[in-house]
Amino acid sequence: MLKAELLAPAGSLKIAKAVLDAGADAVYLAGEAFGARAYAANLSQDELAEIIDYAHLRGKKVHLTVNTLLKNRELEETLFSYIRPVYEHGLDAVIVQDFGVLSFLHRNFPGLSLHASTQMSVTTQYGAAFLKECGAERIVTARELTLEEIRAIYDATGMEIECFIHGALCYCYSGQCLMSSMFGGRSGNRGRCAQPCRLPYGLEDARGNRIKMGADYPLSPKDLCAIDLIPALLEAGAYSFKIEGRMKQIEYAQGVTAVYRRYLDRYAQAPEDYHVDDTDRQLLLDLGNRSGFTKGYYQKPWGRQMLSDRDSSHTGQKGAGVAQTASDTSPTADMEAFLAPGEPLRLMASASGKTVTVTGDIVQEAAKQPLTKDDLAQRLAKTGDSGFRAGDISVTIEGNCFLPVSAVNRIRRDALAALKEELLSGTRRGQAPSHFKAGRCLAPFRGEAVKPEALTRASDARPQLVVQITKADQLKAVLSESRPDLVLLDLGIYEKVLLAGLAEEIRESGSRAGLCLPYCLREEGTERIEALIRAVAFDEYLVRSYDSLGFIAGLGIDRDQIRLDAGVYVFSKETAAAFEQHGICKYTMSYELNKKELNHQKKQGAMLSVYGRIPLMISAQCVYRNYTGCKGDSKESEVFLKDRFGNLFFVDARCEDCYNIIYNNKPLYLTDKKDELKRIGPASVRVSFTIESNREIRQILSDLESGTGNFDDRYTRGHFNRGVE
Repeated sequence: MLKAELLAPAGSLKIAKAVLDAGADAVYLAGEAFGARAYAANLSQDELAEIIDYAHLRGKKVHLTVNTLLKNRELEETLFSYIRPVYEHGLDAVIVQDFGVLSFLHRNFPGLSLHASTQMSVTTQYGAAFLKECGAERIVTARELTLEEIRAIYDATGMEIECFIHGALCYCYSGQCLMSSMFGGRSGNRGRCAQPCRLPYGLEDARGNRIKMGADYPLSPKDLCAIDLIPALLEAGAYSFKIEGRMKQIEYAQGVTAVYRRYLDRYAQAPEDYHVDDTDRQLLLDLGNRSGFTKGYYQKPWGRQMLSDRDSSHTGQKGAGVAQTASDTSPTADMEAFLAPGEPLRLMASASGKTVTVTGDIVQEAAKQPLTKDDLAQRLAKTGDSGFRAGDISVTIEGNCFLPVSAVNRIRRDALAALKEELLSGTRRGQAPSHFKAGRCLAPFRGEAVKPEALTRASDARPQLVVQITKADQLKAVLSESRPDLVLLDLGIYEKVLLAGLAEEIRESGSRAGLCLPYCLREEGTERIEALIRAVAFDEYLVRSYDSLGFIAGLGIDRDQIRLDAGVYVFSKETAAAFEQHGICKYTMSYELNKKELNHQKKQGAMLSVYGRIPLMISAQCVYRNYTGCKGDSKESEVFLKDRFGNLFFVDARCEDCYNIIYNNKPLYLTDKKDELKRIGPASVRVSFTIESNREIRQILSDLESGTGNFDDRYTRGHFNRGVE
């Protein structure tokens, strides 16, 4: 197994240098654009170049975060020019969330290592293998994985696995959260999460009765501390150990890095004697915690014990860990000087197997006191801010020599600067192309390109109607009011007889039948889902994760039957083209794009949601299990979160796959936007039903058919008018 990597966060240049000096093997940080922590200080282009040099001189690496979703203009006008200078300067890796960005960087910057962010929510070997095929070299796994699931990914793909080891946890699968976006327009997918999970919430049943919890913060996890699990994670195949905290102060980042460096080294030196000292446990607590620590999801069981549900604040002891972290990690430069009267001063400098020789001023004959070896060695040892420490210094003097101090200083600076360039030359890249290569949109399994105008032209044909239901008894209300082109079954159960019967009923009505795959696919559920797909024929499959995409494609399903749901984000035409190159031509338009942005998306194969409760969070935590008992045993058929303004958010427990969906309190309602929908021109429109009554279902479908409706405060426009920054 490769030597483990300790990966530390940095929100500024100063912190980046501090964590590298504290023992990190690599640092991850953002530049001035496209980072998932938009409110951190982040680094300018000049600072990025400086930290790349600083790291490479020490044999360490820099990973740049481009882990947000990019809009059309950002991909077309900004991304290439943003990455090009740091790519040429030797940037080691880019962490990405957007599939279009992954494809773009893979195509335009050969040799640049691409890491699939935890925002891609990869939970199985199927998602990892698909992204590997598309150019990813490393998977930053979802935080929700167990040790066994990590091992399965590593064994199946051999990819580098990066796991979080310390720091804040999200309540939601990262990348599958729209709560901050919908509440206040600050999108986590755009680096601006406002952390609504740290706010107080109550619980109510379907009758409006308050459920006693003994807690006010049911969505607030404790901080992760997995220092005890370093041996187990290494055995599971983890390579990179990632500390969370790009918004944290220098004392935190530096102190936590130093502690984890000590224990990775301890394991490497004596794995059979691995243990964690109580003093270091306390130091980590003092540096910062949220009602203590949790070991996360790595070992079952998990549940309420992972939450800081009585107090969501983050506490720490100011100044903890500062004194023990200072160190000088500069490379050591050995120097040899040669002096003789009437000849130029020669200085040879060496480090890390590289050697340079420079010449300086003509050495003078000493009139009085000649220069001694010790004097010259002392002057050469003053390396200052050159980036080097002085190592062995040897001096050869022939005759009585004299040199001004300025001449010695100048040749030392020149030699160390030349040595630095020699050391860094091996990490720099040649000049990248001056213009990026645009993506080609390919028809599935064929070589002909889709004509560009087909990607943006609104269709004159009426869009197809897609109806998604979450309860079997909703089907009769749907079919009594309309004849959808496609009915998607999203029942949260995979009972073959029931689904086969519903699919037959749908087809007898003249519609096609589709199956919604889980929002989160875990290894233990794949056999059950495969058995269902083998037993019951569906006309289309709604795929909600990279794992489901890789999984179902591996079953031999025709890719024309696959449609991406909104959580497999298509934020730009570049992303749509990237999926088309893999035969995936149907997708759901993002909830976070406004009507103007939607109008500039690819139309062919696009589906626009015009009614339904938007999923705000997909979580491995379960409100039912934590506060009312597992839903299979609970008396509560429906539970609602209640915020401090009295809004109620339905929580759907998908027990078969063990996750919760927290829906927005108000359904998205666009059925009355007939003219604007026509201008956007999607190939299909979708209405989604969760807890609506049969009367409400019929009314919504009637509104859509007529193109009229009665928008009021029961509904929301979502981001249709406002969008996100």
